[in-house]
Order: sequence, then C-alpha cells, then structure tokens
Amino acid sequence: MGLAVGVFIGVIPVIGLHLVFAAVAAYFLRCNLPAALLGVWVFNPITAGPIVVAELALGHWIAEHLPTTVVREELSAAGKAVMGAWDLALGSAVLAPAAGLAAYALVNLGYRWAGKVTQIPVVKGENGPPREAT
Repeated sequence: MGLAVGVFIGVIPVIGLHLVFAAVAAYFLRCNLPAALLGVWVFNPITAGPIVVAELALGHWIAEHLPTTVVREELSAAGKAVMGAWDLALGSAVLAPAAGLAAYALVNLGYRWAGKVTQIPVVKGENGPPREAT
C-alpha cells in the first residue's frame, strides 16, 4: 500500500512537497514509508511535463462537459489562469486515484507472481502485505 500512496501523492501537482506529504500519509495510514517515498518519484523532472499536461487536458475535457455558465473565451488573463488552475486540480483529482489504484494492483500482482515463481506460499499478514507461510 505504501507504493500506491506514494504514486497517488506523486501525481498531485504540489511540486516540492511530495516527500513531506507522502511521509505524513504513510505515517497516518500505517503503510511502508520507504515504498511511499519511492512512489513519489513517479513525478520526476522527466515525467513531470507529461503528467501535468495530461492532468490539464483531462481537467479541461471534464470542465467542458460540466454544466456551467462561464464562457472561457470571454475571461480576462487572470480568469483564464484561474480556469487553468481549476483544470489542473480537476485533472489531478481524477488521475491521482487512478494512478494509485494501478500501482496497488501491480504490486499485488507482483506479490502473487513472485509466490508462484518461487513456489513459496504467500499468506496475507494480519496488518500488512503478504508474507511467507510459516
């Protein structure tokens, strides 16, 4: 779950605060702190541009399909900046949970695959990830 929390926080556009937010979330959710901090690095200098562009495009597409009385073409520069921030927030509100859930699913599939490949029975722990059977 730690990696999923890190990826979720890593996709949210709070540049410079990802590690702090991931550490706090991992503490309160009682998940793996190093995995959460590792998951934050999905948002790095190479992937930051495409992630932000995807969030803006998704948010803009969603905002266009919401019932509203705001006509974007008639806004001032400040109004367009506010609408751009709204698009970014809306896009990240959709993309971050999807990325976190995808990371969670991939980690669980990896655990299952590792158990089959190594022939070690994998048993779900009481409050944590799967562990070896004793």
